Amino acid sequence: MKLIKKFLPSINIIDFFYLGLFICAFYIKFYPYVFIFLLLYIFVYRLSFSFDEEKFNKFIKFTNFQNYKVSELLKKFLYLIAWSLIIAFVVSRFNQSSNLFVTLLLPIALAIAVACRQCILAINFLIEKGLFNALLLNEKFYLLKGTQPAPDWYFLEAANMAGNYSEEYFPLYELAKKASKKYQKEALKNGKEYKEIIYEQRCLPKGVYFIGDPLEVIDDYENKDKWQPERNDVLQLEDGTYFAIFKAALGPGEYPDETGKKYFTKSGDIIIYPLNLLDEEKCWNLSDKNKAQIYNFKYTVDVGYDRQTDGSIDCGPVIIFTGEERWLE
Repeated sequence: MKLIKKFLPSINIIDFFYLGLFICAFYIKFYPYVFIFLLLYIFVYRLSFSFDEEKFNKFIKFTNFQNYKVSELLKKFLYLIAWSLIIAFVVSRFNQSSNLFVTLLLPIALAIAVACRQCILAINFLIEKGLFNALLLNEKFYLLKGTQPAPDWYFLEAANMAGNYSEEYFPLYELAKKASKKYQKEALKNGKEYKEIIYEQRCLPKGVYFIGDPLEVIDDYENKDKWQPERNDVLQLEDGTYFAIFKAALGPGEYPDETGKKYFTKSGDIIIYPLNLLDEEKCWNLSDKNKAQIYNFKYTVDVGYDRQTDGSIDCGPVIIFTGEERWLE
């Protein structure tokens, strides 16, 4: 079992139940059900766990799944067909008759009735990626455990130029494209030329963040596999928490930002982490002593390293200098 889990990490006891049904269908030579089994197993079960609401956005990012929108009209149509087949099967059984067509389609009808959206998404994903690649991507996604690089966000220059800072960064490319069309329409209406500029950036969602030494506020910071300061990047925990972590270019010490505020680090690392997930009293005490800072970012902010100077950490309006070169406003 351990060897199987190594190559198919998402496998579990239900897979063996399906395998039993598959063998049984072959044994009784009911080959139509073999085909139905393959439809349900590959199209729905093996992919459906990735379409849970809490995982879905991460799955879209990881696989670059484009055709993820499900039409409400299509869902209603499939529900109608599915329930019609289920009712037809029940009526035929009540009348002690049988219809091979209805009987064969019953498992698919039940799957649609229970998980219509997942069925549509799985089929769309298989069509878009191909059978082998879709299942391979699904297994790779299942392997994503622990801390991973956070998904990129998408910067729309038109929103920035218009001063709409609340909608200049988007978690999905499709959302940025949709907003871009609005600005294109406005530009054409005013007789102006419109050039669409959308590009990827490393970002943190809006919120209140602690910026300082992780050793002071995180109990398990010795777990470097989890926190990975050498990444100098925006990362994401298993539970979806976004944070950024960086190594100070000159190691442990005290570093200023461009306004003169200070950041003291014994570990030589600086973390940007949601305040509400830390001991807030401890964080505010460090802030009051000018050893760390707390910021309320009202919009999504871009984050980078080495962009202003060697060793500089910038997060929205904040620039921290951890190298030799620095300046004050």
